[in-house]
Amino acid sequence: MELWAKYFSYFLVPPVMNFYLFLILSKHSSNPNFVVAVAVFFGFILPVTFFIYMRKKKRIVDNDATIKEERTVPYLFGALFCSLALGVSYLAHSERLFLEVWFIYILTSLLIAVINKFWKISAHAMGAAIPLGVLIYLNDYWFLLFIFFLVLVSSSRLILKVHTPAQVFFGGLLGSILPIVVLWFVH
Repeated sequence: MELWAKYFSYFLVPPVMNFYLFLILSKHSSNPNFVVAVAVFFGFILPVTFFIYMRKKKRIVDNDATIKEERTVPYLFGALFCSLALGVSYLAHSERLFLEVWFIYILTSLLIAVINKFWKISAHAMGAAIPLGVLIYLNDYWFLLFIFFLVLVSSSRLILKVHTPAQVFFGGLLGSILPIVVLWFVH
């Protein structure tokens, strides 16, 4: 059971969820290859590379980043990478939806960095819940996939004893509600 939990925890990390969301949303773009390329580079390659760099420099002691204080810098760099993605998407005249979703990722990255100063919330649950919230707002049936991902990743974080039920619950709750609220006001 623990082996499967590790598998789901490592392969359903927030950058993978980001990629899946933009892959699904790319159908709303006149330039879907650009949308996916921006998501791959700024939402996956840069954050994963930065995390690996932090691990090699021993600024993060384990792959689960179990020490709360070690999580803030990756969250802030995540906000930076999403800001760059937003800027590149804006300059390329991407559809408004993609700018809004990058804004949501910036906002959630900054919010989790602030929360992390006081309490360790589950970024994995939040990472699966952000696409869930976006797709629920858009009334896109792909949201069902992210319910499945949220259950898998939340269960695996609990099985691995990386988070408490409250940390997983509030990561999922915040990750799903914030996109709906933001899109309600800006879309």
